[in-house]
Amino acid sequence: MTHLAIESATRRLIVVAGDPAGTGDSAGTGDPARTATRVRDIVPGRGTPVLAGIDEVLRDLGTTIEDVTAIGVGIGPGSFTGLRAGLATAKTIAWRRGIPLVALPTDTTIRRAARSSPLDPGMDDLAVLLPAGARDHYLALPGAEPRLVPPDADLGALVADRPVVAVDVDAGAPPVVALEAALVGTGAPSAVALGIAALDRLPTALLEVLTRRLADGDLADPATLVPRYIAMPRGIATDGAADTEAIRVEGTWSPTRP
Repeated sequence: MTHLAIESATRRLIVVAGDPAGTGDSAGTGDPARTATRVRDIVPGRGTPVLAGIDEVLRDLGTTIEDVTAIGVGIGPGSFTGLRAGLATAKTIAWRRGIPLVALPTDTTIRRAARSSPLDPGMDDLAVLLPAGARDHYLALPGAEPRLVPPDADLGALVADRPVVAVDVDAGAPPVVALEAALVGTGAPSAVALGIAALDRLPTALLEVLTRRLADGDLADPATLVPRYIAMPRGIATDGAADTEAIRVEGTWSPTRP
């Protein structure tokens, strides 16, 4: 029995497989006893090698795709291209094999990874910051849907006194510099440093969240699971709020739409 998780929303492709029998308690809070991981930087324009990563981790475990009993996949927010590659692969495997598919919100797994890192700030209400294109950011506060924030946003005011875990962001970007300065007064760790620490723990966190959601029966339908789009992809024009909402519910829009 093997659980497989894919995360392709960040600038890294993470594929991790593990033995669910080694995940500790029923909540999946312990490290799997037997895991294999592949982490690759995603190079724009060169594709997202999800299938190669799956082949490699399964080979490292000495198992095959036929032994995978559940699959989880990151659903964003994050890279449009990366998300589509990860979801298309995971959904196809789940449908073809008839195994459970679990949606793994990217901000949830990053938050869990940060909480298990050496820089854990010891607070439950971590904010998650991710890049959104060249200048914008995605901000996910606990218990709320991620939101798109423009370059002139006051991130310090938006996160209040929460510690922040920032993944893949430009540390020199003015809003991030201002955020880091605001965090100094709270005693929280650097958002960028916490993000780097969280990335190291993200493969384990993916399997942990997959195990927990699987135990809770929180399954996704391969036919309807879509990425968590917060903004329209580059090059897609909108007519306003209705179109922006349409892309969040994929299937109601098309690149060929008039």
